[in-house]
Amino acid sequence: MKKEYVYPALIFLLAITIISVMRAQEIKDDFRQLQVANEKFVEQVSTLEMEIEKHSSSSEKLEKENNRLTEEISKLEEENETIKTSVNYQDFHEAVSTVESYKVAKTFEEAREYLLFANGLGYTKSDDGCPCEISFNGRGFKWFPNAVQELKEFSIEGDKIYLTYNTSEDIKRNYKFILAKGEYLDQLGKWRIKLITID
Repeated sequence: MKKEYVYPALIFLLAITIISVMRAQEIKDDFRQLQVANEKFVEQVSTLEMEIEKHSSSSEKLEKENNRLTEEISKLEEENETIKTSVNYQDFHEAVSTVESYKVAKTFEEAREYLLFANGLGYTKSDDGCPCEISFNGRGFKWFPNAVQELKEFSIEGDKIYLTYNTSEDIKRNYKFILAKGEYLDQLGKWRIKLITID
């Protein structure tokens, strides 16, 4: 009777042992596959890191090149402004001539010829003569003969020329003339006084 239980128990144990050995082999195979996959993954990560380093150094080079080009553009723009200023010498000369002609005008009518025809320009003349008033967009400016003296300073900004002149002793303040090119009729292309302010 004991033999009847021993054989099946031995067969059962043998079967469990065989299954365990086969299962252990499968686990070893799975482990090897995971190891191979892990090694491949590590290689891919290394490759990606190297690519990132290459791109990073390329990016730094491009940034340096961009900064260098930006500096060069800035220098070229400065040179271009210098060239524009020297090209505008003829315009500057004509603008000064306009103010010089305004300066020596003996009558208000003569002086008005050098003002820019534009919206907002108006004149007021009293019955008994001058001082006469010029209105630039509502800003009043009194005209006196022989008030303008010598050119003190100038600047050029875009399409306008700014000229500052000393004035006679009784005025005691400088006149700043803003000149622009005329766009209408006989003023077309000529430098005319757009605004006069007291500095």
